[in-house]
Amino acid sequence: MPLANNFSFAITTIRNIFPEIFQPGLIMQYISPLSFLPAGTSASLTARELKLAKNKMLAEFELTDSSSIQIGGKEMTRNDVLKMFDQLGQAGDLEYHAIVASDPVLLYFLQNQEMKPGEKFSIPDEQLTPEFIEWISPYFSWAFKKATLRIFRDIKPEEFETLVTNPAFMTEKDQWDAWSGVENYLQIMYTGLQDINKSKYQSQTQVIKYAGYNFVWLLCNLPEERFSFIINRYAFEIMQLAIKEFNNKKRDSAFELMGYARSLRVSEELMKDLLNKEEEMQNILKKNNKTENNNNFWWVVRLILLIAYALSRVASCDSTSHF
Repeated sequence: MPLANNFSFAITTIRNIFPEIFQPGLIMQYISPLSFLPAGTSASLTARELKLAKNKMLAEFELTDSSSIQIGGKEMTRNDVLKMFDQLGQAGDLEYHAIVASDPVLLYFLQNQEMKPGEKFSIPDEQLTPEFIEWISPYFSWAFKKATLRIFRDIKPEEFETLVTNPAFMTEKDQWDAWSGVENYLQIMYTGLQDINKSKYQSQTQVIKYAGYNFVWLLCNLPEERFSFIINRYAFEIMQLAIKEFNNKKRDSAFELMGYARSLRVSEELMKDLLNKEEEMQNILKKNNKTENNNNFWWVVRLILLIAYALSRVASCDSTSHF
């Protein structure tokens, strides 16, 4: 049976029952046509297999005595099921659904907005035509937006590295929109970091949340052309936090934060400010250490003089008592 006939029933029905899935402006989560068929149903549907699948679905209504059943995460009535099997037959994008189904990693990502660290998409290059990218782009960008926002909220550097090192099956326009979730989240984090810097004290938990190693690592791997503005602002606030830590005698934390700020791809002007401030902190530390060493030296000298004086007094007393 030709490929177009293999998925035609499911595609046409999804298009009719859930038209929003197929409207470019409203496309959201990807739903595979196979998810609307009973588990174990072959991708290459014959007329007999299709009839058996239809009877199996209809039998669920009899068994459950319900007016609707759950299929592929969607609520469907008996009429929906009949419509699904009656209207299968004409869809120009069936081949693209088959390509997605051939790549389990991509299919899972589109349906669950998640990738396990180290996974790779496996669609051959010859199938990645401009037409395929145009078709899959809205689905992929929606999943990408959901995944990256969750990754930044939960701070998952390994998953983020896996995602950004895989190809992005998106048009330039959709790719820009796909990062909007992270952009909005970073603005929230930036405002929170500002509030911390304005307060008198900050906890170690707050420092880790807003400027910890893993979070800064995520910032380092954002596309520069999209995030240069917010990264500069965020790096400046990390510098302010470092200064607060330094003034609160948390010197190790202060220099660590300065190192994190310098690791970000910031403007030349801001990098100069970061280096100058770090040098200023080091000079203050050297000066304090020198003063402390001088104080220690004179304290030892005074101690030695005091001991010498005490010994001389003892010797004087012994001499007097002898006569």
